[in-house]
Amino acid sequence: MDRDTNGGIAGNDVRIIETNSPVRTVNVRGIDNHELTSIPIVTCAGVVTTQKGPITLIMNQYASIGKGHSIHSFTQLEHHGNHIDDKALPNDGLQGLVTANGYVIPFAVRDGLVYMDIHPPMDDELHEGPNQLP
Repeated sequence: MDRDTNGGIAGNDVRIIETNSPVRTVNVRGIDNHELTSIPIVTCAGVVTTQKGPITLIMNQYASIGKGHSIHSFTQLEHHGNHIDDKALPNDGLQGLVTANGYVIPFAVRDGLVYMDIHPPMDDELHEGPNQLP
């Protein structure tokens, strides 16, 4: 999770389900002007646990790096009606995300960084329509 990003980055904890055709790309710049160039823009999916059980998230227009943890943009998630409280539970925070339709997705805090625990969906998880959130 990152408050300072204006887009999502797909790591190896999600599954690519569609690559734009023709392929669209983006350049990603980070700390010390480190830059990754010509990164393909994809639609990807990941499974998270909620208070109602596991759900498959569909994430559109993510830059696909394919390694490490995916990075999700707080700004874009909030823009689409989700409530985010990344304050840790011991500090009276929610430490999670509440989707526009009421699902609660907890965050993990490891070494002071906030993560959404997510894994690539298996075929059956990807095709279970009722448990997908657009």
